Amino acid sequence: MKEKINRRLLFIADSLNTNLGGAELSTSSLILELSSKYLIDVICFDSKNIILKNSKNINLHILAKNNLLYKIPRSYRSCINPFPIVKILKKIYKINKPDVVLVGNIHDYISYALIPVLKNRKFKVIHIIRDTFLTNFSKVSYSNPKKFVPPSRNSILKEFLNLKFKYNPLRRYFCNCFVRSANLNITISKIMMEYLNQYNISSFCIYNGLNISKNNK
Repeated sequence: MKEKINRRLLFIADSLNTNLGGAELSTSSLILELSSKYLIDVICFDSKNIILKNSKNINLHILAKNNLLYKIPRSYRSCINPFPIVKILKKIYKINKPDVVLVGNIHDYISYALIPVLKNRKFKVIHIIRDTFLTNFSKVSYSNPKKFVPPSRNSILKEFLNLKFKYNPLRRYFCNCFVRSANLNITISKIMMEYLNQYNISSFCIYNGLNISKNNK
């Protein structure tokens, strides 16, 4: 007789469109893996090329985007974007309350401000960090990639020169504060974990994004 699944998770992401990149594909694979042990609700804003389907343990909730918001520079909307956050909260209160909320890939449309909003409503929040977009809007430079040394803190001047009129001087400060409010930040490499330490962001490294072993409670 199969054990009844009672624990419930909520996944929130901008998109699960697997044609966009590896982050969307690995997030989808992670949800499929976790669905063997948990009941999962998934909230996202993109219905294209999703490999997930509604099933006994997975409930998909695809919300409509407001394309006018893309006229706001990404350097601003990735920090604070109240419109999708309000939609997410309305949807959350219509479904069963999750034991844990996992967020990832929220820097294009939803924004990092979602994390403290969820915490303020007494949800346990795990944030999965897969890239350096959180700390800077421009590319990072590896001082010695052959020795697997984490990149140094990115220059604010370099970021300003990259973005010019789209530069948001408060983005780095607020995004870092928002992410620090999560109950747990998970990175997928030790180099990323060491890089985030430079910004006083504590994280835990799990190579596959999340450990679902029997010993992990």
